[in-house]
Amino acid sequence: MPLTFPAHLAPVLALKVWRPRWCDGVALSTGAVAPDVAYLAAGPDGRTFADTHTWPALFWWCLPVALAYAAVLGAASHVGWDWLTHTDDWLRVLFGIDWSRVTGVAWWTVSDLTSTVVGSALAVVLAARLGRRGERETDGLALPARRPTLFWGVAGLVAVAGAACVAALPGATLLAPTGVRLIHVAGLALLAGGLAVKVSSRGRRGVWRRTAERTGTGR
Repeated sequence: MPLTFPAHLAPVLALKVWRPRWCDGVALSTGAVAPDVAYLAAGPDGRTFADTHTWPALFWWCLPVALAYAAVLGAASHVGWDWLTHTDDWLRVLFGIDWSRVTGVAWWTVSDLTSTVVGSALAVVLAARLGRRGERETDGLALPARRPTLFWGVAGLVAVAGAACVAALPGATLLAPTGVRLIHVAGLALLAGGLAVKVSSRGRRGVWRRTAERTGTGR
C-alpha cells in the first residue's frame, strides 16, 4: 500500500488544487490518513483492533476520527487506493489480466513501491503549488513574527520525546505501526512549535501594550 504520508495525500491535494473552494484542505488531508490512525494502537504483531480500511469504516471510524464531512472523501481516496494496490482483481475485471499467474510476482510488491513514489512526488508538487497560492492570498496582510529558534527548539524536544515513546509501544519493531506513529509525532512536534511561537508573540504584544500605556506612546 502507499505510504500514509505523503503519498496518500496526492488525490485529495489534486482535488484541492482543481476546486479550491469545494472542500477544506485540512479536512481532506486528515481524512486521507484517517484509516491508518488505528496503527497508533497496534499490538505487538502489528494487528489493529479492527479493519479500518473498509468502506463501512469510512463512517464508523474515519469520520469520527477526522471530525469533518470532507474527511470522508479523503478517507475514501485512501481506502480506494489501497484496494487498487492490495488486489489485482480489478486488473482481471477491466483488462482480463491475471497478474499473479502471468508474472509470477505478487501485485502488491510492484504497486506498493510504484504508488508510494508517484504519490509522494505528486503530493509534494501539489502541496508546493497550494503553498504558493496561499502566499499570494496573504500578500499584504500582517503575518505573525517568525521565531525559528523557538519553533525548532520546541518541535525538536517534542519530536525526541515522542520518538522515545514510540520505541516503547507494542509493535515498535514493525514498519507500518511505527511509521504511522512517527508521522503523528512529527505533526505534533510541528504543532507544538507553532503554538509556542504564537503564545510567545502574544506575550510580547502584551508587554508592548503595557509599556505603551505607561509611557503614553500608545495614544
